Amino acid sequence: MLSLLLFGSTIILPDIQLLRAQEIQTAAENIAPDTGWKEIQSLFLQVGILLGLSLAAYLYVNLRTNRLKRSTATLQPPSKPKAIHPGISVMDLPYAACCINDKWQIQQVNKAFEAFTAKDKKALVGMEFPSIMECQDALLKKEITEKALASDQPYFTRFIKRKMTDKTEKYVKLTVYPQHKLEQTPTRWIITVEDVSQLSTCLQAIDEQKEIFTHFINKFPDAIFLEDFSGTIIDVNNRACQLLEGTREQLIGLNIMDLTPVEFHEAYKARIPNIATEEGYHFKSYSFTLTGKKIPVEINANKVTYFDQEALLYSVRNISNQVSFENRLQEALKKAEDADRLKTSFLANMSHEVRTPMNCIMGFSELMCDPQLQEEERREYHQIVKTSGYELLNLLDDIIEFSKLESETIHLKEASFSPEDILLELKKTALELLENKKSVKLKLSAPAGLASVKYITDIDRLKQILRNFIENAIKFTYEGSVEYGYRTRANGGLDFFVKDTGIGIPKEKIHAVFNKFMQVDNSYKREFGGMGLGLAICHHLASYLQGYIWVESEEHKGATFHLALPPKALTGQTNELNQLIRPDSNILLYDPQLYLSGRINTELERSYRLLWASRHDELKYLPMSNLIKLVIIETSHINHTLLPGIIEHLRETQPDIPVILFDQKAGQHKESNYPDLANLDVIITTNKDALLKKMNHLLRL
Repeated sequence: MLSLLLFGSTIILPDIQLLRAQEIQTAAENIAPDTGWKEIQSLFLQVGILLGLSLAAYLYVNLRTNRLKRSTATLQPPSKPKAIHPGISVMDLPYAACCINDKWQIQQVNKAFEAFTAKDKKALVGMEFPSIMECQDALLKKEITEKALASDQPYFTRFIKRKMTDKTEKYVKLTVYPQHKLEQTPTRWIITVEDVSQLSTCLQAIDEQKEIFTHFINKFPDAIFLEDFSGTIIDVNNRACQLLEGTREQLIGLNIMDLTPVEFHEAYKARIPNIATEEGYHFKSYSFTLTGKKIPVEINANKVTYFDQEALLYSVRNISNQVSFENRLQEALKKAEDADRLKTSFLANMSHEVRTPMNCIMGFSELMCDPQLQEEERREYHQIVKTSGYELLNLLDDIIEFSKLESETIHLKEASFSPEDILLELKKTALELLENKKSVKLKLSAPAGLASVKYITDIDRLKQILRNFIENAIKFTYEGSVEYGYRTRANGGLDFFVKDTGIGIPKEKIHAVFNKFMQVDNSYKREFGGMGLGLAICHHLASYLQGYIWVESEEHKGATFHLALPPKALTGQTNELNQLIRPDSNILLYDPQLYLSGRINTELERSYRLLWASRHDELKYLPMSNLIKLVIIETSHINHTLLPGIIEHLRETQPDIPVILFDQKAGQHKESNYPDLANLDVIITTNKDALLKKMNHLLRL
């Protein structure tokens, strides 16, 4: 308030002085000379006092104004340093400085820099700047050696700790000034080094705040990523390291695009402006771990201030379990819809299949009561009633059998058998079915010299499967032949087969023939009868026998049904035939020379079933008849040019099926041996241990 009054007085006083001077002149003219001299002296004294006070007020206000300007100047932030002109030498700078090239090699230093490092110019020139500064923080060193050189800013500043020759530590401010790039002259940078140890308290407080922040985000249940607006990761928490299977040092400095599928790159770039301007952003995507694993994630993104810079904060949650649960729900929904459709089909088929033999039984039983019926007609009607009764009984048996299989209450009985004895017993059944089909011939095929070899399995269930194959082959064959038999496999197992020249199965229907209540023609007006349970029962029984079945067929060209029994079920070394492996736990192995079979089979133990393929046809048709979890192809006995077609065919049947190629001769350049497979997403390995590790990893997924 005093300063304002004084300042005001400096403005008003000149006017007062002018008025007083006029009054003095007027008074001097009106008073007498002898009496007015004292009054004149008094007036001059008052004017002098007023002038003195005015001068004092002016000096005081001027002093206060200068002090205020100086204090305001100290509060203003320093202007940003500009890029140093290429003509300036480090020798002209008043503080420690050096000049480096684009490889961070020192080219020139000044005396202050020599004093700071306690090294002479000859020792310093040619050395790398980071080694001179002895950066303890590896992340900061990486930031200095990479970000500084890539920066488009006129300068780049960072603080570090450096151990001095006297074993003390000093805080050092490094400022990197890029010199302008001249024509035909490599880019250079001048780095100034300033001792800012007096700021150690402030820097220590900042470090403490960073530790508190790090501790906080490490307690967060989701993965936290802090990125700059270019997508470069600047900080992560422990959960992020666990999610991406890497260390903090490995993640910081990476670009988010390196961890994101290519198809999401444009979406990420488009979202960044929204994240920077809105309250937040929520979306779902996929991310790659540092080991190459692709995982679905849910992301919440927000703009934050990370100490001295603006950043994007991503809260990332692994939703693999949620996606898996949703997929299971979708599968359950699909199964429920299929079950509803099959129920309708079952009821319609059941009505037809039950009513047909029942009508025969009721109708011909009534006709047999006619006293005028001839004996020959009576016997014919009796045979029809008997046949219809057997059909009805078989139908009920199939339903009961399938119910037992579905509830896993079936029990098997082991016994030794000869394959040829089984085939001879089935011949009688086949000939009875062929009595009314004179145009169809029956053939039996068996390898010579193996009639006395004994195997162990459940004989009744084995005959049940083969009988069903033979009945179907005769049923769907108008003319030609039905051939059945067995052959030994290279792995010591048996391959029973039934081959016909009948109507065949369309390619798109092969996967469905082993489903319950399903037939190639599932309409109400189909030509062939049956409930569609026979092959479904065979498929389940094969699993109980530790084997598997498949069909090779083309429409109008017949079909060949196979039952493969592996050695484990035949040697008599196991008493666990009742163990049922889930139908989707199959691994298909193409290994004609058994290079991998033994070790892989040992690794699988009881969790998975190994479907062994020794021929290209088996590699083609086995996935069409069975749900496959993983395919392994030993490539030494297969033409590499055929592999793309084989893999594409496998993917047509089961799109998400993973494929591993084992090539023991590929060496270090294994991918370059398969240029046609670049876009087919296959895994190539050359080592058995690596194969087992990769196989276990995929099966755990």
